[in-house]
Amino acid sequence: MTAERIAGLKIGTGITNQEREVLIEVLYNREAGIAFDFTEKGVFKPEVEPPHIIPTTQHEPWQAANFRVPKALEGEVVDIVKKKLECGALERCCRPCRNPWFLVPKKSGGYHLINVA
Repeated sequence: MTAERIAGLKIGTGITNQEREVLIEVLYNREAGIAFDFTEKGVFKPEVEPPHIIPTTQHEPWQAANFRVPKALEGEVVDIVKKKLECGALERCCRPCRNPWFLVPKKSGGYHLINVA
């Protein structure tokens, strides 16, 4: 928790100064569990939460097309995907199935990558 991050928090006006101070203290105490961007996000260690095995049945693989991305946003999409790969939120795969995704604008600027599945 840096002073810049605290200044950038949108806490609202419905709390007292004392409540705000308590909130900031709680955030300081839990800062190891807060991620402000993909580079700070991690994954659970296998000894904490083992990888999930999802049983599947025989089916015809599908390849749903992704939503079109405007040329002006292609660079941003590439950056988002690279950051998600680096932090482990996405992993490379060569399977016959895939799910579509799309971009949602954030209020603070930039975009979220949303998977439809």
